[in-house]
Amino acid sequence: MNGLVLAEEEAFRLMDKETQKGYSPILPVGISSNVEKDESSEGKEKLTFYSNSNTYTREQLNALFEHLERLMKEIGSNITDGIIDIVPFKLRDLTACDLCNFKSICQFDISIDGNEYKLLGVMDKEKIWERLCDEE
Repeated sequence: MNGLVLAEEEAFRLMDKETQKGYSPILPVGISSNVEKDESSEGKEKLTFYSNSNTYTREQLNALFEHLERLMKEIGSNITDGIIDIVPFKLRDLTACDLCNFKSICQFDISIDGNEYKLLGVMDKEKIWERLCDEE
């Protein structure tokens, strides 16, 4: 399964009550548990997420949601202002057109003057989250 998961044990347990260690069959998360001793020398189990899990902090997810909200407002304003340019993305060899069901009616053609792809650069996850959190 794909998606983003809040990096909190309670959130994980609400979605997956069964997995005790290893990879969850229903979430893009791997877990291990460690026993932490407190002052009374009683051990409390603490969940640890694998580093390759799709888990993110509340701050990261809030930054993402705020970015998406700003983006949707901008797109909505552009549409109501009549700005409906066709500018599909291109990332390496992949384009939005490769995934589009509307190619037959779109009229986007790179050979027509003014039709250009929006070129996207490759960015690692850490850089993406850093930029999103800095937008706030």
